[in-house]
Amino acid sequence: MIVTLVNTMEVRAPALLIAAALATSCATSSAPDADPTSSPITAQIVEPPRTTTSAAPTDPGLELRADVAGDPSAYDIATRGSFAVWWDPAFPETAATVPVLLALLAEVEADAQCLGFGELGTAEAGQYLNVYVHHPGDDRFPDFLGNGLGYSDEGIPYLAMPFGAHDDPNNVRHEAYHALQSSSEYAVVDDDLDAQWIIEASAEWYQQVWSDGDPRAFVTAGSVYATPQYSLWHLPESGRPDDPIDNDWLYGVRQYGAGTFLYYLTEVAGVDRSAVAGVYTANADVSAQEFLYDATGGERLGAAFADWAAGTAVGFDYLTDEQATIAMDELAAFAGPDEIRPHVLTLSDPISESFSPSPEDAPRAWGYNSIVIENISATTYSIRLDGDPTGSAGGASRLVARVAIKDAAGDVQYLEVPMSTATTGELTVAAADDTEIYVIVAAVPATFGGTEGYDYELTVAAL
Repeated sequence: MIVTLVNTMEVRAPALLIAAALATSCATSSAPDADPTSSPITAQIVEPPRTTTSAAPTDPGLELRADVAGDPSAYDIATRGSFAVWWDPAFPETAATVPVLLALLAEVEADAQCLGFGELGTAEAGQYLNVYVHHPGDDRFPDFLGNGLGYSDEGIPYLAMPFGAHDDPNNVRHEAYHALQSSSEYAVVDDDLDAQWIIEASAEWYQQVWSDGDPRAFVTAGSVYATPQYSLWHLPESGRPDDPIDNDWLYGVRQYGAGTFLYYLTEVAGVDRSAVAGVYTANADVSAQEFLYDATGGERLGAAFADWAAGTAVGFDYLTDEQATIAMDELAAFAGPDEIRPHVLTLSDPISESFSPSPEDAPRAWGYNSIVIENISATTYSIRLDGDPTGSAGGASRLVARVAIKDAAGDVQYLEVPMSTATTGELTVAAADDTEIYVIVAAVPATFGGTEGYDYELTVAAL
């Protein structure tokens, strides 16, 4: 077969691409830097500004290499930048779609420089990173290829994408971000399960940043909505012995759903995107959660987490209506009503009640509880939070709280609960008829692993 090396493709990708196919782009955070003590949840998400520089693709002088696919002469191959896309010539329809894939990959490679990534590891070695577009079970590629990043027996990374997934921009950007990860050192994941969530969460964050409002960009978000008490880093393998693990989607994709917090952090709270990428570009030798805590500042990160929690609890207020609906529909398709527990308690007005969560429901480090008050008539409430000074394992506790008031039209007002100590705060809230009041209690201690829970007493009294 003829090996076709294409380095000057005169093609324009579809309108769903943010930049023209023959341009390199840098994305910067869309929201302004936030006051670390403020609650930025009401900020408007706008299209991230891009700095674009037109440049025709050039030959980087890289070599093709044969790894899991075998002899390159058996395939059609097209290259651009540091990537070489391979496909079986028995499926000629693939050829027409390859320019779009290469344009997406070039976009990611250009943006990688803005985020602080260096060259791909394969390029540093003088070789292309192979991308295999395959028809599972029907072509000459090995049957074990799936969708994602893989490694040859020699430890050389490659990307594989089934036909149909290879021109989905969300999928391509997610998997290409894994290729960027493979070129950096974040070795702590080798020995620490609690450090591994960032692998999928940041890949989801990356495709969400570039998704340009795509309705399916947040399809896994429901997994964190349904299980808010768990830590950001929760995996089925790293939880408590009695944590449920029998729903592969709900608990297995939660690490993907955690990407919504990273999206909120950069696109709403205004933290620079290089902070998230820095886990890899700085070759962090601590977990991602500790790196972000240090890079962002504990107070600012905790405030952003509480704001994200409030926006998530009311139904993804920071997403488009269509994105939120799809996230909820996906959750309902894969989890039963008993598994979906976004709120630890629901009360009806008028009330005067004190509540403490069970040990199973108490928020873990960088997890939260949501308590809902169904407010039928206009009422003023006193809301007081009294948290234990230490967690279930004796670590220092830190709690922050938010109140969200949702009216009949679906509009939401967010309030910060002033904290007099690390675990104590109080707020008086006036609510109109037919509103829902969400009280969010988020645990944001300087703890970056484990399953320690943080108990509290919440007192709600109608005045």
